[in-house]
Amino acid sequence: MALKSKSRYCAKDRIRELPVEVLRHILSFLPTKYAVRTSCLSSKWKNIWASVPILNFHHDYFSGDAGFSMFVERVLFMRDSSDIQRFSLCCRQIQDFSRVDGWIRTAIRRNVVELSISAIFDRLRIYELPKSLCICKSLMFLELLLNFTIKVPTSGCFPSLKYLCVMLFGMADKDSMNRLFSQCPVLEVLTIKTVSGIRHVVLDINISAPELKMLTIYLGRAGALHNLFVNAPKLENLNLCDSRLSNYIFENVKSLIKADIDLSDQFGIYDPGYVNRVTALLAGISHVKYLSAPSFEGCCLPAFDSLKHLELDLYDCNIFKSINELLKRSLNLEYLGANFNECIEEYLEHPWIQPNFVPNCLLSYLKTVSIRKFEGRQADMEVAKFLLKNSKVLNNITIATSDPQCAKKELYKEFCFLAISQLPIRVSPFASI
Repeated sequence: MALKSKSRYCAKDRIRELPVEVLRHILSFLPTKYAVRTSCLSSKWKNIWASVPILNFHHDYFSGDAGFSMFVERVLFMRDSSDIQRFSLCCRQIQDFSRVDGWIRTAIRRNVVELSISAIFDRLRIYELPKSLCICKSLMFLELLLNFTIKVPTSGCFPSLKYLCVMLFGMADKDSMNRLFSQCPVLEVLTIKTVSGIRHVVLDINISAPELKMLTIYLGRAGALHNLFVNAPKLENLNLCDSRLSNYIFENVKSLIKADIDLSDQFGIYDPGYVNRVTALLAGISHVKYLSAPSFEGCCLPAFDSLKHLELDLYDCNIFKSINELLKRSLNLEYLGANFNECIEEYLEHPWIQPNFVPNCLLSYLKTVSIRKFEGRQADMEVAKFLLKNSKVLNNITIATSDPQCAKKELYKEFCFLAISQLPIRVSPFASI
């Protein structure tokens, strides 16, 4: 018993004897409400919270708006003069935005590096952010998840901002948005998201960022077709999720390495303007090296001379013929991955159209093929056989079945006679891949 008490005392002693800098670092991982509560532990802990570099205020930790606002103001008033590394504010309701304005200004005066403001509640009101935010020299990370406008100057704007994440609402100020997206001289990462309430609002977004390296656009299930223009000469990574595929114009993005295109509404192919929009999108990103996308039926495909890695989502047996065009225009392709998703019923029996030529990439470059969600339909089999038979430098092929009843041995026999000597063929359930 005495030993147990002694060990407990030693454990407490170790924490108490930690340097103040370490204790301050530990508290920075807690919501500010709980960091403040540590002041009652001992005299040593009394004022440590007042110099924690990270402030995290979340409305859910409070029973009402008044208590939340009062707590934020007391913390900012009682802090010491040290800088604020990160200021994060999340609240469901703000009755008086002038108070939030004051909190943001305080963070700016304390040379804030990362600022995150989230107030998703009133879509009929636009809040004007303080002008001092635009010229804050210390700010490198900015996340704005609220209906806002900001008077962006024509020069000297966001001199250090490298990461920007913006949530667009139905009442978003378009001019303000475009000035913001085009006046960040060192911006490297940009994320733009919309919410469901913007369903019938058409956005015209102009992004011009000379140092931008990563762009993520999430338009979700927005009903409107938006217009987006992107000029980013150093763009390397593009992530695009758009339910209907809006109008995209990419200019000067020859540095693009990886693009991930997710079209959640696969029935967009029945939209009469869909083909033109896809054609414009692909033309703008044709220099990409790694591409993940659905197959694009009926579109005018550009030459993908730099493409090395291609991941395709196939939703329709009738679309299999688009593989021919993609392979034809991807002269240097080394890896092909294909997800054979569930076909639309009316196309289940649609035959595979045998190409009248073998694409150059199969003869000289294609080394790896990975087929997932394979169900063994006739069209599926013909596609796989064509790739296996005509890929002259292929050294690895994986076929993952989505049907647990699919006979693994039978599939293996089907392909084995076409294999190049000692070519490894792996046939397995999809879940194991």
